[in-house]
Amino acid sequence: MQNEAGEFVDIYIPRRCAVTNRLIGAKDHASIQIQFVDLDPNTGRMIGGSKKTYDLSGSIRSMVKYISFYAALQGEVDDCINMLAVRDKMLPPNFCERTFS
Repeated sequence: MQNEAGEFVDIYIPRRCAVTNRLIGAKDHASIQIQFVDLDPNTGRMIGGSKKTYDLSGSIRSMVKYISFYAALQGEVDDCINMLAVRDKMLPPNFCERTFS
């Protein structure tokens, strides 16, 4: 495919999972892309286009934390987003127990 300038460009640009750094396939319909932006504390509006994008694969989203044999929580993706936000200094360092090594 060609763009308006006549250069050849790809139609599909693969994404990488922010947690596992694996490629997210085109058929992974459970994957999501979340964008966090900086907000003005007075107005609550976005500041000048500064944003951070996280791509999460469907396998991370489907992970389950087992607390006991009977109880399971769907909270692994929440912990991953918190760890990414701590790594990028959007949350304080003591916000979550686990960190990326």
